[in-house]
Amino acid sequence: MTQISASREDQPRNIIVMTARLGIDVGKTVLPRPGLLYATALRRCAGCLAKQACREWLDQTLRANSAPAFCPNVDIFCELLAIKQAL
Repeated sequence: MTQISASREDQPRNIIVMTARLGIDVGKTVLPRPGLLYATALRRCAGCLAKQACREWLDQTLRANSAPAFCPNVDIFCELLAIKQAL
């Protein structure tokens, strides 16, 4: 079984910035679903082929209501935002 490191240094930088831009703080909830979604998003981010486009989008965007369409985690971020609003 693969273990996801909890250390922020080990996480892809873009996903940390992306969650901040979207106003998502996965650590503020004790519900298991957001944690599982975030672990999946981390894996997707690590293998993403759009890192340069993501970096450029993040550099130009201070706050957003959704992830860009090219992001492989757009569905996960949408769900995390819905969970955030429900809490």
